[in-house]
Amino acid sequence: MYMFFVSDHIGSHRQFEHIYVHKEEADWLVNGIKKLSIEQIRKDVSRDITIPTPKTFNPETYKPFQGQPSGVLEDGDIIDIGNRKLTILHTPGHSPGHISILDHNNGYLFTGDLLYDKTPIYAFFPTTNPVDLVDSLEKIANLPNITKIFGSHNTLGLDSSILIEVKQAVTTLREEDLVKFGTGIHHFNGFSVQF
Repeated sequence: MYMFFVSDHIGSHRQFEHIYVHKEEADWLVNGIKKLSIEQIRKDVSRDITIPTPKTFNPETYKPFQGQPSGVLEDGDIIDIGNRKLTILHTPGHSPGHISILDHNNGYLFTGDLLYDKTPIYAFFPTTNPVDLVDSLEKIANLPNITKIFGSHNTLGLDSSILIEVKQAVTTLREEDLVKFGTGIHHFNGFSVQF
């Protein structure tokens, strides 16, 4: 089994034989996430739990895995999974090594924490970067032939028409000088971001 991960979505990665990470976060996997204390990580992990957790998981004692990745990814890398090829897109902002994955065969774009609906996309933590996030949103908004978008939260399989809204949001955020920490939550048609 293979796993590609965003630095803050690593809860079950011990269960995978191979773990791949973007080069900008390889150090986080080995040495821990810089700028975030274990107390803050535990608070963030337990923040939105609304259903009982498995008996084997206690958010109060949670400790992120540290270890060597099986491999390091870069923008444009192609991963062949047999029946199709996936393109790795470096889309920083939520984290320095955040990636999105493009399945050309189906037009599917897996955006992780870069784009999803219903709740704000976070770019207000010390490990985030609002400018990078907006640049990454622009990058995916300009991709051709996308049919569905699969983010890490909420609705799975967003219609690709949301990318038109993303493109307009990028322009608005830049023109109104909102792309910086502390400007709050910005709502758009189908999604929102929080800086």
